[in-house]
Amino acid sequence: MADRPIPFSGPMVRAIHEGRKTMTRRVLLRPTTRFHASYVVPRIEDGAIVWSDGKGGMERHEKMKYAPGDRLWV
Repeated sequence: MADRPIPFSGPMVRAIHEGRKTMTRRVLLRPTTRFHASYVVPRIEDGAIVWSDGKGGMERHEKMKYAPGDRLWV
């Protein structure tokens, strides 16, 4: 487990403190090089996002910024 910062705007921080915001999502961008968009299939493996062509061919591994169990702070 690690303590990691997660950036929010002022209004979002106030919403968190007031209990109006309890969840956040971050966009996961698919790779743009050497992959045709309709063939990209993401999966999680050993703390990394693995993008593949879905046919056992090309793969690209990307380390994730956050892991299950990390404590995020604002």
